[in-house]
Amino acid sequence: MFMNMEARRNMTRRLIRGLFIVILTIFGFLCSCTQKNGDSDRTLGEAIMIDGIDVSGMSSAAAFETLSYEHMKRSDDISVTVTSPNNGSVSFSAQSLPIEYDTQDVIDEALKLKRFHPIGNGYRVFETQSHIDAAKAAQALKGLCARLESEPKNAESRYTGTLPDKFEFTGGISGYEVDVDSLAEELAAAWGTGNEYAFEAPMIEIKPEYTLEAAKADNTLIASCTTYFDKSPHNAENRVFNIIKGAGLIDGCQVEVGSEFDINEVLGARSERNGWRMAAGIREGKYNQEYGGGICQVSTTLYNAVLMADLEVTERHHHSWPMSYAPIGLDATISTGGPNLRFVNSGKSRITISAATDSKNMSITVEIYGAPLDNGVTIRLSSEKIETLDEPDAKYRLDSSLPFNTVVRDRKGRRGSISQAYKEYYDANGKLIDKRLISKDVYGAISAIYRVSEDVYYAKASTGQSAVDVEP
Repeated sequence: MFMNMEARRNMTRRLIRGLFIVILTIFGFLCSCTQKNGDSDRTLGEAIMIDGIDVSGMSSAAAFETLSYEHMKRSDDISVTVTSPNNGSVSFSAQSLPIEYDTQDVIDEALKLKRFHPIGNGYRVFETQSHIDAAKAAQALKGLCARLESEPKNAESRYTGTLPDKFEFTGGISGYEVDVDSLAEELAAAWGTGNEYAFEAPMIEIKPEYTLEAAKADNTLIASCTTYFDKSPHNAENRVFNIIKGAGLIDGCQVEVGSEFDINEVLGARSERNGWRMAAGIREGKYNQEYGGGICQVSTTLYNAVLMADLEVTERHHHSWPMSYAPIGLDATISTGGPNLRFVNSGKSRITISAATDSKNMSITVEIYGAPLDNGVTIRLSSEKIETLDEPDAKYRLDSSLPFNTVVRDRKGRRGSISQAYKEYYDANGKLIDKRLISKDVYGAISAIYRVSEDVYYAKASTGQSAVDVEP
């Protein structure tokens, strides 16, 4: 049996219609899978408005981008002003803040609507909500409010050398930083209430680490020593000039903890060019005129003050014989390019050396300022001669230029001494608690030296006396 033409046509139409339905079904399934795997490819339906923006027919990604840009523009119109009590105020736009919107959540809700919606029925309207995460905002506010903050300033001391205190002190100044955590909480709580926000910054006081009290304590008078040049030969005009000059050079010198003070380095070479005068100084066992003569009285006075401040002496030399302006064993000689006085600041704070001369009393006083010794301890110095050394026999030197029977003394003979010097430690009640040896010094005996004429010289040489040292 054969179907007629019309029947065949109807069967073809039914086959095509069935195939089309199958294709639509497969396409719908694929589309639904695509939406599940990537909502950003889905498109919004008709007549949808979010935050006043028509997003109809946009993909999820395009709508998110459009709304984010709009939010950024709007946040630029929102101002925040933060004022501090001391450092003025700062203003910035909300664009600088980590504002978070529920944009994607709102888009996802709009995607659930039916696609077809006649515009005549009006827009389907959505609004996003924004908030500020306080923790994230605190980080942003730290930089935005930095100008409102100030660093603390430690107390300072300045040596003036003038009485009564010799120091000027400046008290420390507190610094302030913005309590950004509290400010961020305030901002987060107020967010969404308007386009202008004003806050008084909550401030945290940062006190200086170094206070006025500490500065004064670290510049306490620890030790003082005075020596006098009121008697001959120590009161010679040029010698006094050199003492005054030397005192002025060390006055105000400061030595940091662990650093070394070198008096020769501070004084410089004693020469006419450097402004020093000729005065008596010891060289080769006798007094000679030299530039800077008398400067050893400055080093000796400093040495005694350093000992009483309990600082570590790293170099010190005694004179050829004891000096009348200082106890035996407590002198300190120096010379350009020769013996030196050096010490290390072994204390707890920077020290300052104060040195001043008194023209009325003809004296020099050296003081050491710094942190006081522990537990109110003070130090006194003592010394003693423990042995006397006999003066050697005189020495005679031939001087053919001298007339007959002439004897000229070139150097005075001296007996020698052995001494010991001590530090005596006293507690706050004045009780002796310790005694320590500082040094044991040997001031060698010095023979007298005479220049003699030929007759005297050969007469001495012919006697054969072993006690007589005859030098050609």
